Amino acid sequence: MKLNNKFKNLNKIYGGWLSINNFQLCDILSNMQIDFLGVDLEHTPTSIDQFLKFVTICHSKKISCLPRIPDLDNALIKRLLDSGADGVIAPSIENVEQIEFLENSIFYPPNGSRGYGVSKASNYGLAFNKYVKNWNKNAVLIIQIESIKAIKNLESLISKKCVSGVMIGPYDISGSLGIPGELSHPEVLNACKEILSICKKYKKSCGIHDTDPNSKSLKLLDKNGYNFIVIGSDIFLLTKWVNSMNKLLNEK
Repeated sequence: MKLNNKFKNLNKIYGGWLSINNFQLCDILSNMQIDFLGVDLEHTPTSIDQFLKFVTICHSKKISCLPRIPDLDNALIKRLLDSGADGVIAPSIENVEQIEFLENSIFYPPNGSRGYGVSKASNYGLAFNKYVKNWNKNAVLIIQIESIKAIKNLESLISKKCVSGVMIGPYDISGSLGIPGELSHPEVLNACKEILSICKKYKKSCGIHDTDPNSKSLKLLDKNGYNFIVIGSDIFLLTKWVNSMNKLLNEK
C-alpha cells in the first residue's frame, strides 16, 4: 500500500529519522522495517545533492523518503520533489495560508501549481507519464504542529484535504508555553492531548517522535492514539551511546 494511503486510512506507520548528512549512515538506517525515513533539512547542513543520495538509498530499500523542509521555499520544495522525495514534512505550520502555499508548491495542476520537469523523480523522463498521473494521489504532506497558535487554528488546517497527517512537536510547544524542554509538564501533555483529539475528530493521522523508543513507550503512544511514530534518530542513538561509554569509562 502506498504511504499516503496508509496515512489517509489511519494505518499504523513507523518512520526513522536522519539528521547527520552521511550516506552510509542512511544506508544502515534504511535496513529498519519502517515505512519512511525522515531527512532533516531544517536543523542540519544537508544539501540537495546529499538528499539525492539519501532518497536513492531509501527507494532501493522500498522505503519512502520525506524531507523536513527548513522553510516555505517553493524553489527548494520543487528541487526536493524532483530529486524523488515522496512528499514533505513541513515544520511550524500555523495558518491556512501556509497550507495553501504548500498545496500549490507540492501538487500538479489542477490541485496545485508545481512545474513539470524531467528529473530523477520520473526516472529522467522514462516514467514521466506514470509519475505525473499518480503524483497528486500519492504525495505526502505532513504538517508539524509546534505552537499554541497552531493548536488554536488546527481545525482549519487539517480540514484541508491535501494534509496527510499531523506530527506533534512537543519541544517547540513547550517553548511556546514558556517552559522549554519540560516535555512532561501538564500543560505540554494537555496540548498534545488536544491535538490528538482534534485529529481524531477529523480522522487525520497523528504522530510524534519517540526519541528513546522501547516496547513500553511504543505501547503507551499507541494507547494514547498516535497512529504514526518516528522511532529514534541517528543523533539520539549516537549521543546515547556516548553517554553510556562515558559512564562505563567513569566506572574504571
